[in-house]
Amino acid sequence: MKFGHLGEYEQFVSLLEPLLQQQLVDHPYNSVGGFVKFYEEYRKQSSMSLTEFFRKYDPPITAEHHTCVGLSFDLMDRIRKSAVCVEFPSAAKRFFLASCQEEYEEDLSDFVSSSPPDVDFAFKEHVVVALKISVGDRLGVVILDSGYHVSRAVTVMEDQRYPHTGWFFQTRMAKMTKEYNYQLIAGNKYLLWQVRQTTATMTTTTQNERESKILPPNLVYIHRNFLGGVDVAERRSLVYSFKVCVTRNAVGEVTSGFYFALKSDGVFTLFYRNVDGERSECKIPVRYFRSLAFVNANYEKAVEACRSQLQAAGCKAAEGLRALLVEIAGILADDHFLQDVYRLNHLMES
Repeated sequence: MKFGHLGEYEQFVSLLEPLLQQQLVDHPYNSVGGFVKFYEEYRKQSSMSLTEFFRKYDPPITAEHHTCVGLSFDLMDRIRKSAVCVEFPSAAKRFFLASCQEEYEEDLSDFVSSSPPDVDFAFKEHVVVALKISVGDRLGVVILDSGYHVSRAVTVMEDQRYPHTGWFFQTRMAKMTKEYNYQLIAGNKYLLWQVRQTTATMTTTTQNERESKILPPNLVYIHRNFLGGVDVAERRSLVYSFKVCVTRNAVGEVTSGFYFALKSDGVFTLFYRNVDGERSECKIPVRYFRSLAFVNANYEKAVEACRSQLQAAGCKAAEGLRALLVEIAGILADDHFLQDVYRLNHLMES
């Protein structure tokens, strides 16, 4: 998409970013609902193994449980119906879905030498919304990533000059911060997405020390529209070993929710804001929700606080949070199913 000058591009971004920020508020990130639905549909039949069922299953995309795929589709729909496309009509058909390989630890040159990415290397675990731009005669791309709670339209210019975003803080917590940076590589066919994580540790002298490190990079393929969002990325998320349901605010802060690993003897981590606005967290053993006794006052307080804040933020899963946690605890007790999921996940990662 062509912009004649910087002022025109800045006007475009000023219309675009409020849509992204409103979506963060409106839609939780929820990989839990799709997983539960997948399990329910699998157990309704008995003729196929989990591997066969997984390959034939058509993952539903609904507003009740959006992951990065559903969020990206929803965001592009919002843009098409907004003032963005009134003021900039050509934008309606210019946004596209871009695939992302997360935390690539091998030789980057091997990966980016192929276009599209070689199927032997690329897992395409994540998707973002992308828009190729030119500002005057300068080339770049805009990235919108509500799946990772990014509240800004990230501008990535080939020459890395303004309006290039550069490094920015995405996560700010008491014990950890994360900064993101994006740059065009490989003839502008890929984006290198870097993450710098800084953690605070207590020393023997009880003083805080902070340690920063660059995590394995992510690679976003922007040369072509990714047509496999549902069939590849959404399907992949079904057997991923970590599930999360969280609400966000307009600046991309995670405000309430819960998460868990696929372990029969694991824990549910519930978190919410206390009366002082600070994050409170409670880890509840999965087995607690199998007993159906519900007698631990601290656990019950956390469940109710989490449910209340999730529901207030419009998360429909919260309406029956206790029943949902009981159902998930039952799924995690299905050892045969879990072992098959582990095998599928391993195959996807190897």
